[in-house]
Order: sequence, then structure tokens, then C-alpha cells
Amino acid sequence: KDRRAHARTVRLMESEARLSYEAWVQSMDASDTTRTEVMSLRTTVLAHLLKIAGLRAADRTRQTQLVEALTLLKTLQT
Repeated sequence: KDRRAHARTVRLMESEARLSYEAWVQSMDASDTTRTEVMSLRTTVLAHLLKIAGLRAADRTRQTQLVEALTLLKTLQT
């Protein structure tokens, strides 16, 4: 009777160890996936920031050109 109880306890412990290991592996996989997704999002954000910086620079250039054109028009009117 004790042997059967011991064998059952061993099986339960082995099962618990296996399930714990599987849960740990899934956790590590999820962590790796999340890390990869975060790196991808950072790359996307950086690309967007660079694009925004380029658009702002182009906007400043166009604003300067507009002011210069308006100033020229004003001088031509007088």
C-alpha cells in the first residue's frame, strides 16, 4: 500500500514538474515574442520620427519660401 502511494506521489511530482517546465517554456516564448514585437515597434516609431522630422524641415522651407514670395509681392505692389 505504501509503495502504491509512493509511486502515485512520484507520478504526481513528475507531472507537476513537467507542467511547470512547460509553463516556463511558454512564458519564455511569450517573453521572446514580446521582446521582438517591442523591437519592431521601436524601429517603426524611429522611422516615423525621422519622417516627421523630414516633413517639418520641408514645412519650414516652404514657410520661408512663402514669406519671401509674399515679401517680394508686397515690394512689387509699391
